[in-house]
Amino acid sequence: MGPTPYPEPVPDPERFRRICRLAEGGMGFVDLCVRAHSVVRRPYAVKRLHPHLHSDPEFQQMFLEEARLAGMIHHPNVVAVHEVAIDERGPYLVMDYIDGVDLRVVMGRLASRGQRIPLPLVLQIMRDVARGLHAAHELCDEAGVSLGLVHRDVSPQNILLGFDGSVRLTDFGIAKAHGHSLRTATGVLKGKLGYLSPEQLQYRTLDRRSDLFSFGVLLFEALSGERLYRNEDGRSAGERILDEPPPDIGEFRTDVPFALVDLLFGLLAKDPGARPATAEEVADALHEAALDLDDLPLDLSAFVQEIAGDAKKDLPALLMAAEEATVLASGTAVLSVGVAVAPKRWRGKLGVAALASVAVAGALVVAVVAQSTSSSDSDRPTPAAMPTADTAAVEAPVEHASATEQRTTVVVPADAIQTSSTMEEVPDETLGTTEGPRDGTPRRGMRRRAKRSTGMADRPAGLGGWSWTEH
Repeated sequence: MGPTPYPEPVPDPERFRRICRLAEGGMGFVDLCVRAHSVVRRPYAVKRLHPHLHSDPEFQQMFLEEARLAGMIHHPNVVAVHEVAIDERGPYLVMDYIDGVDLRVVMGRLASRGQRIPLPLVLQIMRDVARGLHAAHELCDEAGVSLGLVHRDVSPQNILLGFDGSVRLTDFGIAKAHGHSLRTATGVLKGKLGYLSPEQLQYRTLDRRSDLFSFGVLLFEALSGERLYRNEDGRSAGERILDEPPPDIGEFRTDVPFALVDLLFGLLAKDPGARPATAEEVADALHEAALDLDDLPLDLSAFVQEIAGDAKKDLPALLMAAEEATVLASGTAVLSVGVAVAPKRWRGKLGVAALASVAVAGALVVAVVAQSTSSSDSDRPTPAAMPTADTAAVEAPVEHASATEQRTTVVVPADAIQTSSTMEEVPDETLGTTEGPRDGTPRRGMRRRAKRSTGMADRPAGLGGWSWTEH
């Protein structure tokens, strides 16, 4: 299957009005926008490539492939892509705007307080992530043939937690489907180093079980509040993923049920054949584990607002600012009338005065408009003197799922390379370290350590001389 052609440029370059910047990364940026010519002011997240990448055919194709694949997935736990288009600023994706924060923000803030996500909420969040991931894995083309989609970047930044309690998987920018193999520089991987599966590191053929390993790393970190695989003790995160046996979450957290301990051993197995077969199977196991808890159900919406409520945007105020900026840019006169609530005993007299004031103000507006209409064009301010909607829009600092990430380049012997791509490493300061002190709570009785085949595969000859360079 050949590359998907770009859509024709749209005739109207101002289809979406920019409100503020949401996030920016190495590949592009995301803006909060509304449709410019719609009476319904629904917010959207509009993603664009950086200008210097517009002429790069590989990044353009990767961008279009993200739109094609994500636009085909219709599931409440996946961020929807509504359209892809191109204008004078280049290609862009129009996505659902999720008013919330990513999972990395929540875990990082809790770690700074020495806290962790409550177990019932971990199970709820990760169950929904697994359901969205299963929908992506089950994606078929128009003929009903499975696309064999692999996300390849299941990580905390790509899990969005809405202030309304929703959980959504996002960012299919490096997803891969059958028949759509995008190649990049030799010896470079796609994904975030601490979440790559052993088969990704070994450049083997990937299927959905690779995403399940990454999901297992994410589940472990959500439960423990600590990074699982990071560079430490002179060993790279990649070497630890390949060589270290799966850890026992029961040694980090005492309230984890045995079934969940066993599930994590399976998800983190080195051999894909030892992992669960589907994300749906994982979602069912997490749901069953939640039913077995004695804890009362918790409100995810209230929890996210408590932890990161300061990141919530005042959408009405932002939209109003954009409207006012647009009005100013068009040169139209605006009259703002403020109404104060007076004490009840005064309202009758003040009501008459208020009506009279509004009438006078209305007459003044009519006079101003009439005068501006009769004035010559030379009396009007030039367009260059007018503030634009873009410059007058409110720029609010935002924490978002696609924050700029540290990149890691992987240098691999040429004889070991089978595919190619880009890798990104997550900054280590967002979570704690697995080498820190435990909570010290006694384990519940004497339990048999869950024994499961870890699927430790021998590292292929030729991968022993890896060097990992961070920049």
